[in-house]
Amino acid sequence: KKKQKMCKMTEIASDGTKPAKDVCPVTCNLCNCGEIANAKFYFKTNPGGIQQKNKTCGWLKKYFQRKPEKAQEICNMETPDFDIIKPLASEACRITCDTCLV
Repeated sequence: KKKQKMCKMTEIASDGTKPAKDVCPVTCNLCNCGEIANAKFYFKTNPGGIQQKNKTCGWLKKYFQRKPEKAQEICNMETPDFDIIKPLASEACRITCDTCLV
């Protein structure tokens, strides 16, 4: 039960440590690649750089249907030069972004 709880966490720790699901995908049974529609990922930072905006994997999946090129850009986003609270879309939405581990 403790392992399940740890693997469900999506927040990056204050010291920059990534969640267990990102660093231990085999232990968290993610190699078969699942995705939670309401899992949130970092989308952008509002002007002024104060508030981070997040979106869900479900939103991204629908966005792919409307604007696939823009959605792919979100999946290809690289880690910014500042701390982000949520993971990138490529980490949170592995099925939608086609970034499953082999």
